[in-house]
Amino acid sequence: MSFLKKIRNLLFIFVILGAATAYLDYYRMTIGEVPLFCKKSYNPRTKIEEFRGIFYIAERTVKNSTKETLNLSSNVKYRFLTKTLKIKQKHPKDHYDFILYVTPSIECPSPSSLYYMGEEKIYIDCIHKIEVKEKKSKEKIELKDYLAKNPESIEDIIKELSLTGIVNDKAEKYIDKKDSFIVGHLTVYRCINESKSIYLTNSMEMVDDYCTIKNDSIEQG
Repeated sequence: MSFLKKIRNLLFIFVILGAATAYLDYYRMTIGEVPLFCKKSYNPRTKIEEFRGIFYIAERTVKNSTKETLNLSSNVKYRFLTKTLKIKQKHPKDHYDFILYVTPSIECPSPSSLYYMGEEKIYIDCIHKIEVKEKKSKEKIELKDYLAKNPESIEDIIKELSLTGIVNDKAEKYIDKKDSFIVGHLTVYRCINESKSIYLTNSMEMVDDYCTIKNDSIEQG
């Protein structure tokens, strides 16, 4: 009898745990976050990403990348046992001219490197690649090549980020929003001292060499 009670108790805990995680993941999806307590799979042909929990299956049709937030995707569905719910997402206003793709670097923090020279020097750190895809284009191009043709677009990028404050009396810190045009994560430090530079990074921490005066340039050819 004691053994049967243990089995019953374990089943009870399993059911409670499954129901609780199913509810938490459902709640996350209603606020635009992807589920946590699940196994994920992605079909690149159909662009459908699936989330399998203990008692539920959810899915979404990815627009650009599985790194995008849920409200950038479409056909978001959640099925608990036999009941299927279509989750309505509040999509961001489609007023962006381009999407920014940020691929993080394996090494982080790493020495920042000069990326582009305009009115302000732009450095990257903890970023392997940063690309732009215009709304009407199917191809991605390097951000530095895009800046060469559209130097003012760095202002468009910063304008759409959230200013969190000033760090070390050296730089304004900006972070990406959940419903932004950025696939991945981007933090921008705009120096307010005499260095006249901007740092694009995948890290939330400011490194000591940021906003220091550097005698560097980009080699041509």
